[in-house]
Amino acid sequence: NELPSDDESTMAMTASLPLALHPAPERIAVIGWGSGMTTNTLLGSKVPKVVDTIEIEEAMHAGAQGFGNRVLRAYIDPRSQLHIDDARTYFSAGQKRYDVIISEPSNPWVSGVSSLFTRQFYQFLTRHLEQDGVLVQWMQTYELNEPLFYTMVAALIEEYPYVDAYLTNSADVIFVASHTPIRDFDASHLQAPGLHADLKRLSLATGAEHQVRRFANRDVLAGLVELYGAPVHTDFYPTVALGAPRARYKQESVRSVMNLMGTGMPVLEFTGGRKPVSVASNVNEVLGSTGAVDHANARRVRERMLGIGAAKGLEPKVLAELEALMSPKTSRADWLHAASVIADYSIGYLPPEDLQGVWIQPQWVGARAQDPEIAAVLAAYEATAKRDPVVMYRAGVAGLDVVPVSAPKLVRDHLLTIAMLGAIGQGKGELAFALEEQRGAEVKVSNEYYGLARAYISAWLYATGRVKTIRSPAS
Repeated sequence: NELPSDDESTMAMTASLPLALHPAPERIAVIGWGSGMTTNTLLGSKVPKVVDTIEIEEAMHAGAQGFGNRVLRAYIDPRSQLHIDDARTYFSAGQKRYDVIISEPSNPWVSGVSSLFTRQFYQFLTRHLEQDGVLVQWMQTYELNEPLFYTMVAALIEEYPYVDAYLTNSADVIFVASHTPIRDFDASHLQAPGLHADLKRLSLATGAEHQVRRFANRDVLAGLVELYGAPVHTDFYPTVALGAPRARYKQESVRSVMNLMGTGMPVLEFTGGRKPVSVASNVNEVLGSTGAVDHANARRVRERMLGIGAAKGLEPKVLAELEALMSPKTSRADWLHAASVIADYSIGYLPPEDLQGVWIQPQWVGARAQDPEIAAVLAAYEATAKRDPVVMYRAGVAGLDVVPVSAPKLVRDHLLTIAMLGAIGQGKGELAFALEEQRGAEVKVSNEYYGLARAYISAWLYATGRVKTIRSPAS
């Protein structure tokens, strides 16, 4: 009955994602035995006919047996085949083709491992995938920095035209890549009794519980690669082999993934990453999961604003802003600050139907709606909650004209971001880019989340061909 570890979610999702996203994953290869949990989870389904796990160190396989029932299927199921070999050698010698290849080697700072994150290696794996095959790639965000992380991402998206990315907890990313469009998540593929029980224990039994962890498609990743000016990682330049040990020594980490997910306006939604999950999906809160926690906090905010809950579980500072927002005694400046904080905790994480009465036709506002500044901000938030790009653009620009520079920084950051997203939603990339160029100087960056978001939007516009303007990468 012990609580699951964050790593268990990662290992389980490397298996559950391809099981649910591939129509018939009968032949599967796993690079790296690790704890054996990925192989064990795959074998909870009856669909795989063979699971070949390639591990270079036999002691890993022997030692992992100590995890007992958590990995038992990996050791006793006849479909499980262990191969003590180097991954490149194994695939080269066998000439086998698979429906799914799962690559979860050791950390890139380990000697020799960085070669498993290059464009050449991904090209090599493609030759061993069926035409509609899926590659699942684990990548860490800890003990790395943005340039190293995104040079490996650049290699992946250079080879695969379809890529989705999930933050499994708060530090591990899983990429699902293919040469054909990635199918919709089919949770019915996860209903085998043993498999379902394993995933339910980890709060990963439904499509929604996976969806709250998704943060990127290929376009989003291309925007981030552009933002950080990351070149494609190749066998010929040992960038990661040399840089990863240094990043580990300096205890660096990649902050951009978590910060972009923590941007409460629907930046990821409008650029291709997030699909907000309904309250009705009953996603369980998992404290180690950034996506699940954000969704749970949005539910709490919604309940309080609708008067159907006490927002129990919110951080005290957020709860204080929520109470200030609902109080008729709060000054205009404090109210605007509170509104921006609470909007940042709710709008981007819930679909329009769940924001009715919260930001769409909000009955809790009362007489404050007569204040021109407050009315302008409410109009922009309502348009964003509705995901109405035409009104978002108009209300965002109007809000910047009405709400003075002296107003709380986050409010004006929101208004500019909303206007840019409204332009993007209308397919007007040049207009979105022009907004930042023409009005960005008057909108001071409020925090690291929106400093990143605004720079990312411009990079995304360029990387996806929506603007032709040459821009400088992030420093």
